[in-house]
Amino acid sequence: MRPGGRPGGTPGLKGGKEVRGILLALHGSKDPSWSEVAEGYRRLLSEHFELVEVGYLEYNSPSLREALEALVSKGADSIVVVPLFISLGTHLKEDLPRTLGITGGYAELNGRKVSVKIADPIGVDARVAEVLVERARSAAKSL
Repeated sequence: MRPGGRPGGTPGLKGGKEVRGILLALHGSKDPSWSEVAEGYRRLLSEHFELVEVGYLEYNSPSLREALEALVSKGADSIVVVPLFISLGTHLKEDLPRTLGITGGYAELNGRKVSVKIADPIGVDARVAEVLVERARSAAKSL
């Protein structure tokens, strides 16, 4: 049983020595369906982690900073930012850290220093390729 009462297990979650928050970071879009996809991924991540928030770089709300603040207000001592991005680029290297106010691996919120780590982007992954193959085959059926 994972700390916090859920099966599975990642140490450092609620019930352990620290409370870790997960911030799912997305670019954002003017298309409202973008938020529905983000919420779907938030729900899926919530099956594995106690505290999960979604934040957007632009267009949608909450902003990345607002999502970070929400996690800290819920008791997170450290935050892992999980970018829903395919590859490393300016947004991940510069915009996310700047927007979140990360300096030296920490962000300061209401006078409190919180450890923040940005996870790697999705990159090349056979599991993603399987989904792409499925989508291609499905679309090809209507040709």
